[in-house]
This record gives sequence, structure tokens and C-alpha cells, in this order.
Amino acid sequence: MIPVCPWSSEVLNQLDPSHRNKFPAVLTTQLALDRRCVTLLKPRTAGNSSSFLQQALEEVHSEEWARRSSDGDLTDCEFHKERCALTQTEVVYQQPPPFCPLPLAQCFETVHANEIVSHLEELKGVITSTDGNILKLDSTKKITKKLAGGIADTATWMTNVGNEFGQVLNCVLTTGEGAGLDDLCQGIVKRYKDAGEPEPVVIYVDRDCCSETGVTQVLTWFRPWKVTVRLDVFHFMRRFTAGLTTEHHPLYGTFCSKLSSCIFEWDKEDIARLKEAKRATGTNQLVAS
Repeated sequence: MIPVCPWSSEVLNQLDPSHRNKFPAVLTTQLALDRRCVTLLKPRTAGNSSSFLQQALEEVHSEEWARRSSDGDLTDCEFHKERCALTQTEVVYQQPPPFCPLPLAQCFETVHANEIVSHLEELKGVITSTDGNILKLDSTKKITKKLAGGIADTATWMTNVGNEFGQVLNCVLTTGEGAGLDDLCQGIVKRYKDAGEPEPVVIYVDRDCCSETGVTQVLTWFRPWKVTVRLDVFHFMRRFTAGLTTEHHPLYGTFCSKLSSCIFEWDKEDIARLKEAKRATGTNQLVAS
């Protein structure tokens, strides 16, 4: 017989989703974890880590073990000892089974990863079905500075492509600004082509929005699209604030606020609809126009 990992996708993919969902646990090579515990690992909020879940479950298990050992076994032994005293029978009781500690938090992380891998095709379908009429291409260093462990200092830039709904279409980690973006953008172009979606109306960028030849670097990445490329308004404002001495100046926020009011204008129809909605809900506080 050839040993096979019980969580191997080659084995699990032979079953249809309805039968796979009947399994109450997610398996690894040595251990298993209840699916309800895996569900608790999914919301990645502040303080909800694998270590926290492992400690919480171990506390619940230890309390249950202590309750059964004291309330159940000891009480039965006391009753049995009293009955044996009448017949003057000597009895010896075994110690209750010892408490079995839970596996380490790393096991929880492994099970969580195995559960995510089982939905890999579904996740790919959800991600690759995201599109939009307005795209934004932006690079940042803030994310790469938070990398720790063995992957620290392996990337210096993170480039994201988002749409007008705040959804991220794709992202890539690179060692330099602008490196590897051709494959990223061509993947977006192929996604639109395979889905039969039209080209976006405009692409906002943080740099390279202009060119002396008339064809910007962004359009060469998104070839053969012929879309409008514009500078993002945030980085447009940063062109003005670059002349200031520091962002910590007490008037820096005031300057940006006044500059924003010179660029943006509230839509009167949207303001009227918002006021009407507030009155319909019985809210006295209205937004200032």
C-alpha cells in the first residue's frame, strides 16, 4: 500500500462538494481540527490569532476535563466506596485519565491553510472576476516595510491595481518601482478579454501620466488598450505640498483642506438627495452643504 496524505487535494478532489462538506474535521498528516474551530480562524481581526484561539480552546477543554473528573468519577467512586463498606470489600480506584494538551498554534495555522487550499479554485474565480470601469495603479513602500521573518528585505515596492469600488484586482511585490509591472498589467488585460468586458474608461496613476512621445509608459504596460491616463488627485495635491518644509507643520492640514476645496466640488443633486434621505428617516441632523 502507498501512504497518501489524508488532506491531499488529489484524494479530496475525487469527491463532490456535497460529500466533502459532510466531513466534520479538516485533516493534516497527523492531526485533525473541527471545522467549527477553523471557522473561528477566518475573521482576521485584531487579537483573533491562532495563538489566542489555541489558548481559549485549551482553557475550555481543561475546564471540561476538570468538571468530568471531579463531578463524575469522584462522585461515583464515593457512592461505590460506601456500598463496599457494608460488605467490607476492599477496592482500589484508578486515577482519572490525564488531561491531554492541545497541539500548538502552528497546527491551527496549518489546518487553516489546508482549508483555504481546498477552496483555491473558488477563490481564484472570485478574484479574477473582479473588474471595473475606472482603474487605479499605485505603488507603496509601507506594506513591504512590515514584512518579517525570512521574507524580510526581499521586496521594496508593492504595486496594486484597484477599481472605483475600492476592490483590488491584482497586486505584486517587486524589488524596484516599475519592475515586473508588464506581466501584472497584461494579466489584467487578459482578464478583461476572457470575460468579454470592455476597456476601462480611465486609469489613474501616481506617476508616468505624461510623455513627450504621446504614449505613456502605462499604455505600453496595458497594451493594446487606448484608454485615458490621468494623474491621481491625491498625488496631484502632493505636487503642491512638496514645496512645504514638513508634513508636521501646524498649518499643513489647513493648507491641504483649502487645496482640496479648490479641486473638489459637492454635487448639488447628491446633497439634495442626502438631505431628503435624512428627513425621511426622521434624523434632524443634516449634513452641511
